[in-house]
Amino acid sequence: MPMISDAEIAEIRRKAANGYEPRERYDLSPLRTRAEVFAFCVEVARQNSWDEVEVIDALLKVTTPWREDIRQVEQVLRPLGYVAVADHLHKSARYLEPRRPGQRSHLSHLSPPPRRAQS
Repeated sequence: MPMISDAEIAEIRRKAANGYEPRERYDLSPLRTRAEVFAFCVEVARQNSWDEVEVIDALLKVTTPWREDIRQVEQVLRPLGYVAVADHLHKSARYLEPRRPGQRSHLSHLSPPPRRAQS
């Protein structure tokens, strides 16, 4: 059984499109790369005895990243020992859209890129 339903994914995407700011359960501010975000999710899954591949699959479904970005994440995580997750990312990447020229890279291309801190 999937960890997250299609209806829940649609709800998360709808909230993100409307500028929803979730209550922070985890402080993700130190994370700077996609690979760090994915590795953090795997570590949270391991701490909670969740299936790490299912957690990553849910993350992929919610964020819908570009193919190239996921291939980069896979290349970082595999040597670090996240073999099952890297294998899943490798298989999943072929079903993701490639980034078109001129498009910026961010975790999700369905939502706006993260806002920059204003000075």
